Amino acid sequence: MTALDRFWQQAAGPGATRLENRFNLGWAALAGLGALALVLLRGPQRPAWAVALAVLLAVDVAGGVSVNASPAARAWWHRPGQGPRQLLLFTAAHVHPFVVAAAFGGDPRAAATLYLGNLVAVGLVAAAPRPLQRALALVLAGLLLALVTAVAPPVPGLEWFAPLLVLKLVAAHAPADWPVTGGAGRGGRIGQSMPARR
Repeated sequence: MTALDRFWQQAAGPGATRLENRFNLGWAALAGLGALALVLLRGPQRPAWAVALAVLLAVDVAGGVSVNASPAARAWWHRPGQGPRQLLLFTAAHVHPFVVAAAFGGDPRAAATLYLGNLVAVGLVAAAPRPLQRALALVLAGLLLALVTAVAPPVPGLEWFAPLLVLKLVAAHAPADWPVTGGAGRGGRIGQSMPARR
């Protein structure tokens, strides 16, 4: 197994299926191309290193949304032994807002709001009862994005950055799964898995 294989298994989960891998890698590549087009077409002309950085950020952040929301990654990151501490360490490692502020002239207040807001939101989600975590994550993600937008406008060409980072960390990564059988009107009960569809 190569170092790249080990890295991918740690990120996407060792049980990731071929379908998951194809979708996640395809979406990350598409996001990188989209970021390349936006940074070239919007805002001031930027040096090659800044364009490359924008593409790398898009691959990591946008790709992380789908990876963290996929079944294999969710099972891996929320396996026994993983808890609030691990979630907060993962979130704290994402210093991307400060990188964007320094490299692209973003507002430092917006960067600090986004970074600290992600930490607070993830901590609140991790502390919430499992049946409420996904709903709370979506509520906090919306509130945090509204707050960041109110603090300062996004960097031209990187309007995608804050929404996708919040989706990756708060909405996709933080909440643990809470399986439900059936649904309203079907006698569904919380805490049991749905039967597989054929």
